[in-house]
This record gives sequence, C-alpha cells and structure tokens, in this order.
Amino acid sequence: GIQSIALSQDTQIYPNPVTDNLYVKGLAEGDKLVVFDMLGRLIYQYTNSNSAESTTTIYCAELISGSYIVKIVGKEGTLRYAAPIIKK
Repeated sequence: GIQSIALSQDTQIYPNPVTDNLYVKGLAEGDKLVVFDMLGRLIYQYTNSNSAESTTTIYCAELISGSYIVKIVGKEGTLRYAAPIIKK
C-alpha cells in the first residue's frame, strides 16, 4: 500500500475517507497542494497565497469514488507531505 509521508507535524488533511469537502490545515505561504489520481493525472492544484495559517477546503463531491494522492510541496520545491485519500 501507499504510506503517508509527513515532513511537517503541523499539516492535517481530513476527513479520510472524504465525501464532500476535504480540509487541509497547516499550509504555509507559497505551499502548493496537488491531488493526483492513481494513474498520475493531476486532478486539482492550489497554491496558498495566505501568509496566515488557515484551513483550505477542497470540494471533492464531483470526484469519482476511488483512491487519490495528496501532495504538498513547499515554495522551495521540497515535498512536505504526501498521503493517500479515499473518495467515498
């Protein structure tokens, strides 16, 4: 299976499995959040421009049920977080 890589203790992605909204807490300014399907196709991309830490909402209701990979890449290009999510 696919394991989570958490390089930042501040990052939280919930709920998992997701039905409608996926919440991402702990994005730093300039972090890029990307979601890929299991074939490696880019499904969603977001770059955080907010300097204050906040919670980002990803609308997932229209995603097809299945597994996806969420990655957070820091503004310097280093992988900060990677984890599988399941869409119900």
